[in-house]
Amino acid sequence: MIGRLFLTAWLTLLFAAALFGAEEPRAWPPRDAIQTWRVGSGLPHQRVQAVCQTEDGFLWIGTAQGLARFDGVDFELAPLPDNPSVVRLSAGKGNRLWVGTGDGTLWRGEGMRFEKVFQDGFPGGFEILAEDRDGRLWISSIGHFRVYLWEKGELRDMTAHWDQTGAGHVAQMRVDEQGRPIANGGGMIWTVQGETLEPVPGYKGDSIYHAPGRDHSYWVSDGSGVRRLSEGRLSPPVGPGNWGGRHLTFGIEDHDGNLWVATGGYGILCYRDQVTHRRLDTRDGLCGDFASCLYVDRQGNLWVGSDGGGLSRVTPALFGVAGRVEGLSSDRVTAIERGPDGSLWIGTHADGLNRFDGSAFSRVPGFPETTGVLSLAAEGKDLWIGHSGGLALWSEGQREGVVGWPRSGWAVEALHRDRQGGLWVGQRSAGSVICMRGRIPGEVRLRADAQTEFDVRDFAEDETGAVWIGTDGAGLFRHSEGKVDAVGSFRQVTALEVGGTGELWVAADGGLARIWQREGTWQVEPGWHAGVLRTLCADTRGGLWATDDQGLCRLDVGTSPARITRFGQADGVPGLQGAGSGHPQSVRDDAGRLWFATTAGVATVEPSGFAMESKVPPVLLEDLRVNGLPRWQRGQAGMPVFQSSDRGFEFRFTAIDLRHPEMLDFAARIDGVDAGWTDLGRTDAVFHSALPTGEHRFRLKVRDRSGAWSDEHSLAFRILPPLWQRGWFIAVVTTFGLIIAAGVAWLVARWRLQRQLTALRVERALEAERARIARDLHDHLGSGLTEIAFLGDSLRMERGDGGEAAEVSVRARELTRTMDETVWALNPENDTFEGLISYLGHAMPVWLKSSGIRCRLDFPDESLRFGLNARVRRELYLACKEAAHNAVKHSGAEAIILRVEKIERDLVITLSDDGRGFDPASVTAGNGLANLKRRLSELGGTATITSKPAAGTTVRFVLPLADSP
Repeated sequence: MIGRLFLTAWLTLLFAAALFGAEEPRAWPPRDAIQTWRVGSGLPHQRVQAVCQTEDGFLWIGTAQGLARFDGVDFELAPLPDNPSVVRLSAGKGNRLWVGTGDGTLWRGEGMRFEKVFQDGFPGGFEILAEDRDGRLWISSIGHFRVYLWEKGELRDMTAHWDQTGAGHVAQMRVDEQGRPIANGGGMIWTVQGETLEPVPGYKGDSIYHAPGRDHSYWVSDGSGVRRLSEGRLSPPVGPGNWGGRHLTFGIEDHDGNLWVATGGYGILCYRDQVTHRRLDTRDGLCGDFASCLYVDRQGNLWVGSDGGGLSRVTPALFGVAGRVEGLSSDRVTAIERGPDGSLWIGTHADGLNRFDGSAFSRVPGFPETTGVLSLAAEGKDLWIGHSGGLALWSEGQREGVVGWPRSGWAVEALHRDRQGGLWVGQRSAGSVICMRGRIPGEVRLRADAQTEFDVRDFAEDETGAVWIGTDGAGLFRHSEGKVDAVGSFRQVTALEVGGTGELWVAADGGLARIWQREGTWQVEPGWHAGVLRTLCADTRGGLWATDDQGLCRLDVGTSPARITRFGQADGVPGLQGAGSGHPQSVRDDAGRLWFATTAGVATVEPSGFAMESKVPPVLLEDLRVNGLPRWQRGQAGMPVFQSSDRGFEFRFTAIDLRHPEMLDFAARIDGVDAGWTDLGRTDAVFHSALPTGEHRFRLKVRDRSGAWSDEHSLAFRILPPLWQRGWFIAVVTTFGLIIAAGVAWLVARWRLQRQLTALRVERALEAERARIARDLHDHLGSGLTEIAFLGDSLRMERGDGGEAAEVSVRARELTRTMDETVWALNPENDTFEGLISYLGHAMPVWLKSSGIRCRLDFPDESLRFGLNARVRRELYLACKEAAHNAVKHSGAEAIILRVEKIERDLVITLSDDGRGFDPASVTAGNGLANLKRRLSELGGTATITSKPAAGTTVRFVLPLADSP
């Protein structure tokens, strides 16, 4: 009986294996690249319960101790009170995030700002949160097996609603990739149109619904296995419905149409078709075998949260790297060669020779383990091996050394087997290279000068059968039909490769050049890449792959310079470098797969799996901190404004690349502060200790692994000037200043007015006193002098002679005239221009009467009126009197003209005679002329005398008037 049961079980397993295929062994190269984060990497807790991505690209991770935001490099803890256990997450429109916690609290967040939606706990706990394309939030309760709808601030029990309408009992709600709500429960799947349930045709009640698929399909499992339900039809099973007795739970479809399903303790499973289903667990590097959540981001990365193991990212492995763990004798691979049967020969630095038969790596038995292999060349079943001591042949499991040629004891760093069967051997040489045909060595001279030695680094054969030889020290040569030509002006060649269109790619002198022929002339085009390349390998799609000191890279040679793409852990290649020496270091097999010798083992890539990123991830300015405190955050409206006293401006930013974050490089500048862009590398912050006042704009951009730059992101901000430089302060101060100035001006004007009034009062008093003195002089002294003159005249008439009485009479009359002049000068009534010309007109004829000189007066009309103070009148009067007396004494003139006029703002008095004149240069100035100039100078005016012999004399007084009418 037991035997029958055992036979039945064995036949059942055999049938299942035949139907679905047995679990795929962990073959090399692996299909998936896995990276895991745990607490030591910044994860808040290793129990990851939910993952989702918001529209800005951030990944949100709900853990047993809080919510974290992840940009691919750093985890940032969200400010939820007490870091609750986050059990479910859902992303909505406009960076909206729904957060369900273990205590039944629902939060709504945007950026790092969160608000509580439910004041009381949600009944039954959260099983699923899902926002549909209309912005409605569907909530599946894990305890009550019910679905609720949160819309417009109201929570509705939709399961009860549909139960009442008889539509069906809904227990769960999900959303597909188009944002359509998909309901299931009671052996049914429905699409939701508004609030109406539409059954999905073809679904059987005994099936288990796992996940929505692309093109309105659904992943389900039944007794026959996992199937896709599309347009009412079930596909053939693509895999078993359970693995190792573990039932399938929730699932998700990735961008390639694969279904990933979690199991209880059996890792995660991947279904695509009947032959490629597989599983991943901790043996592959997965965070844990108990997956608690699955999520596919917009880049196609699969995120796996585990119950205690942390978080893993699963990506398709573009590369595979094999080292000692995979069966190689050493991780340091120096040369690789493809055999005629498709197998690979792999040489190591000092650990012998290895072979890959298409499925496994193994050490070649019998080959000396300590031999360092530098170069390889296959010849049928035999293998030529270049090593540090020369050349050897591996044939039928035996190593045969080659003695005498090439140069014994010299390293052979390059080997090449041409299409005619010739073996080219590269080592240090003095002007030549060895080519062996029929195992008979021959020397091919590259240059006539045999004095300088050089190393042969690499060979390449083009479509015409010509062999190109790259050297270190002598440049590049081409051998064709027995003729050798030097091509280009290279010095140090490190690698050669013939491209898909017949062009030759040359890695030399720290760069990459292309050589092609046009009209019989070789054209050399440098500048395709800057940097030392160790090896080159062309794929069948026009790409050029290479290794350098930073690892493996691909050059898109469709443009110059070539666009370079680098690869990292998400592609299946951790940090590695190309082999330093030895060739060939890369080969392409019959299937088009490329193989490379590196310092971390042998690496391989399927070029058809490579796809250039279509868009550079946008750069995000996260916040601006001043003095260590956040003063502006992303999403904050308005232009941030700072004080001139603020110091320590720190701009913090990021770019969301969840697959290759380590390959992003930032550049930033501040307009008006920085002269140009500053290359920041992977630094995600810029610090300025101080910035000038005014409006500024901070600009930021990011470069991805292919060298393409993103669009600029910028932030305008303003730094206010100091208080005393601000417009309003200047306006206030100016206003106060004007008010104060006006007040001061008013006070000064009032003071001046008071002074003028005081001076006027004093002047009036002085004028009154002058008038009194003038009256007294006229009334008393004048009358007395007149009386004396009359008495003298009477006495002279009585005696009948002129004697003393006549002299008294004359003297008295002279004193009377002098007193009259004094009275005229003192009397304030004469302080006018009229008073001056009137008195001059009266006095001038008197001065000239005794001399017989005629007098002509030329005065302005009476309309010219202005004041002249007593001093000015007196000095002008005396100046005119002295000029008249000089004319009487010296001119011998017959007539004198006195002209008074006002020219612009000057008073001009001119005395002109028609006398004999004189030469001013021959006459020494006396007191008279000096007195005239002194009088006018004291008044602020000038006195000039113009004369010529026999041409008369002119005396001119010019006095500026302070107040002109």
